Amino acid sequence: MNIVEKKLALLASYLKQKLLYLKHHGCKFGKKIYIKSGFRVLVENGAVLEIGDRTYFNYGCSITTQNRITIGKDCLFGENVKIYDHNHVFKYMPTPIAEQGFSRGKVIVGNNVWVGSNVILLKGCEIGDNSVIAAGAIVDRKVPSYSIYRRDGSIEKIEPSYG
Repeated sequence: MNIVEKKLALLASYLKQKLLYLKHHGCKFGKKIYIKSGFRVLVENGAVLEIGDRTYFNYGCSITTQNRITIGKDCLFGENVKIYDHNHVFKYMPTPIAEQGFSRGKVIVGNNVWVGSNVILLKGCEIGDNSVIAAGAIVDRKVPSYSIYRRDGSIEKIEPSYG
């Protein structure tokens, strides 16, 4: 085993330990989840994180949940995707924003969804099955199944092909 193989084996072991820890704290993980380095997860007390089978997270992805994030099976996440199911409350001025707490929602990603690099998924985001989220997009609303969500927020329907 060369030095690169040893480092990869250590990284794989570390990630498995991390997932095992999360499974005991309100998280459910499917089979064959692939994770590249830089993956970060924060699950607040009482929050739920579910990730389906055969889902792939590229370098630098992060998930932070205070409520509920559900990701279906066979999903692909590009580099540096960020997922949040909460936001800071900021309506009571001059109270500092850091002291106002959070508003919470859900993030739902269906099955067979491709999320491009540098995408941010925010609370209220609900992505239907067989959809694509363009690189660099920010999503905080419903995206129907069989759709492409573009960076400008426009949505294009995809005609399914069975060939």
